[in-house]
Amino acid sequence: MPDMQNEIYGHCTVCGLRLSERLTYRGRNYCRRHLETFSDDVDPLWQTSLFILGLLLAVIVALAIAGQFFGAEVTGAPRIILGVAISVLPALLWLFFLTRLAALREVELSPLLPTMFVLAALIAAAIARPLLFEIIDLDGWLAQATASSRLSANILLGGSIHAFLLYAMVRYTVWQTPSFEHRADGVLYGLVTSWGYAATYNTLFVFDYGGVSLVNGSYRILTQTFAFLVTGLVLGYFLGRNRFEDMPFYFMSAGVALAGFLNGFLFYAGTELNNIAVNLTSDGFSPWPGLLFNLAFLVLTFAAVYGLLRRHNKLTKLHLESISA
Repeated sequence: MPDMQNEIYGHCTVCGLRLSERLTYRGRNYCRRHLETFSDDVDPLWQTSLFILGLLLAVIVALAIAGQFFGAEVTGAPRIILGVAISVLPALLWLFFLTRLAALREVELSPLLPTMFVLAALIAAAIARPLLFEIIDLDGWLAQATASSRLSANILLGGSIHAFLLYAMVRYTVWQTPSFEHRADGVLYGLVTSWGYAATYNTLFVFDYGGVSLVNGSYRILTQTFAFLVTGLVLGYFLGRNRFEDMPFYFMSAGVALAGFLNGFLFYAGTELNNIAVNLTSDGFSPWPGLLFNLAFLVLTFAAVYGLLRRHNKLTKLHLESISA
């Protein structure tokens, strides 16, 4: 008889425990503990991300001021050191402050976060950069293409590849494990992989060009980082929803497609908007339009994902309270 009950009630979506009572939410089975906790938020995630976003704003201002006082160009080894620092330090600080704040708040985070960070860095170095720049030669092709062709290529090639790799890293590693136990964990893993991926991708960009200039090059790295973070936020939202609810068959595919579109669009906008008209007969360059556009898009995406997840979690708790009353 117990075996028959276990067979009827199935296993918990999160921990895989065989169930002796029927506890479900939106077509998914849960043990009592995870039914009550999967809609809990992960506050250190949002607080740390806001802090690092503020820190990046301060870095943008500091670089602009330094450019006015010391000139825009950096020569020699400092070009590489500057580029690597802008690429890597924000990612490492995000991971460090996240774990420290979680420890202070006594919030348990997955021990797999550093592993996912390193995995994303390796995927960017071993697959993304060789595929896009050695096999496809995306940069060389974009340099000769029209504006509309550059937009299409950024979305269909660059954006799609980046989004799929980031999605696959989470989906085929931690997504179906007990380490993925909250809706917000989708954003948590989406961001940790995006940070690791962006850090390596941008570092290789720095070495490819022998370093970066103080303002223009540094802003290019930040512009690309913002595009990857938007991708991670969007993927994280869809992964978090799809993990704990029986969503339509097209839901996750639509999420990956949207993330790829936004990644490619932001890479395109982050460079194309920097070409400004000086007068009727000549054009110029400014690093500000693309940077500010991508930053604004990141802030809006962060606010939208945060608001949507908070709403979903609140509605879930209200629903569970109503059926248990």
